[in-house]
Amino acid sequence: MKINLTNSLDLSSSSNLATFYGQGIVQTNLTKEIEELVTEKELTKFGALAATRIGKEVKNLVIASLGDKKELTQEEIRVLISRVYRSTVVDKANVVNIDLRTLSGKSDLYNTVFSAVESLHLTNYSFDKYKKEKNEKTVVFNLVIDGDIAKAESAQKEAAIVAIATINTRNIVNEPPNILYPQTLAEFAQEKGKECGFKVKILGETEAAKLGMNAFLAVGRASVHESKIIVMEYCGDPSKEKIGLVGKGVTYDTGGLSIKSPYKYMLGMKKDMGGAGAVIGAISAIAQNKLPVNVVGVIATCENAISGDAYKPDDILTSMSGKTIEVQNTDAEGRLTLADAVYYAIHEEKATKIIDLATLTGAVIVALGYLRTGAVTNSDEFYKQYEDASKISGEKVWLLPNDPEYAEILNSSVADIRNISESAGTVCAGLFIKEFVGDIPWLHLDIAGTAENQSTKDYQQKGASGVGVRTLYQMFKAMK
Repeated sequence: MKINLTNSLDLSSSSNLATFYGQGIVQTNLTKEIEELVTEKELTKFGALAATRIGKEVKNLVIASLGDKKELTQEEIRVLISRVYRSTVVDKANVVNIDLRTLSGKSDLYNTVFSAVESLHLTNYSFDKYKKEKNEKTVVFNLVIDGDIAKAESAQKEAAIVAIATINTRNIVNEPPNILYPQTLAEFAQEKGKECGFKVKILGETEAAKLGMNAFLAVGRASVHESKIIVMEYCGDPSKEKIGLVGKGVTYDTGGLSIKSPYKYMLGMKKDMGGAGAVIGAISAIAQNKLPVNVVGVIATCENAISGDAYKPDDILTSMSGKTIEVQNTDAEGRLTLADAVYYAIHEEKATKIIDLATLTGAVIVALGYLRTGAVTNSDEFYKQYEDASKISGEKVWLLPNDPEYAEILNSSVADIRNISESAGTVCAGLFIKEFVGDIPWLHLDIAGTAENQSTKDYQQKGASGVGVRTLYQMFKAMK
């Protein structure tokens, strides 16, 4: 796929023209044809499409309705562009002109171009690496704009970096577990560090043991693959605080001795490192676009496997913090890895705030389905920053309660805390992690439902979504 920006519409080189219709659109030389088609097809609902042939040069005219929208959000622009993409590329077009001039007055130039470019990249995505037949068709998109080309090119460059970082996250979450395991995930992070401009260090099991990361090490003990700690650091402004991003990095989760049953609950557990993927993707985009922020990413990556050396229900583990944990279910393993990872980020890497992302609980899917990420926090202000960014990215989030009574459900009679609860599973899982954070601002994001799309819709494809990358980027971009 290639994306060009232009101030002029050259119909002679195009087999497809996509434009938009709604209240207050800019008049063009095709206004009459557009209005006739809109009237014929009764295009009144936002996002509705119609297509027609209007001549020898422009074989197909595609119109997307703006409905009664007086302004467009960035998410609405992404949706419109993705629908235009699917309605034109499916027709095997080689060149598509998208007339963004008709959106004048609905959104500013920078955001319009940013959202359009982001949407084209994300809609163009497919994970066909292991298929014999691949879709290798190249399509050229000409985005026609009114205004400063240099400004539009700046938006195009920034958006492409963010979108490609999201795609890289989708790719590694989609990778099968025989290909992606702790060592190869660490190598991927190192590759991205060199490419995007952030530092990476890798700790092995011996170093983790010296640090007392026994909760994390217990989870990966049964695997043939060595567990790793991946630390990524980007410093965009030494005068500012350092924010820690911690991602769950369980590259495959069998459930351990508390094995997932029936077997279908184990299918798809390659996505259990979706939080780690989001952290790598976010730092890649932040570093490559040189945002003036400081961020450290920590991933405790392992496999939750089964062998004679597997950790067991009834085990008591001593975490890096010194807190003891009673294991009541080995399938509640992610919070054990995160307990040591967030403590490491704070006490070894000196993070002053923490955001953790994890495919942590099935309970969040029961509560919110696959539409929203569940959040638990000890700082409403910190959450608000993420929520504001989510309104730009279109990745929906929902704040869950954190009443202290919920934490009491995790009380253990034999240890400082236990790793499961009988109720309020998502909240209690978040509050388990909070026990290892202390008093600094902290935000927990349970992406178990949102890390994987159940179907293809607009710019999202079935499979890994890359959730978190774009919202984290927008959050950090907004920091002053």
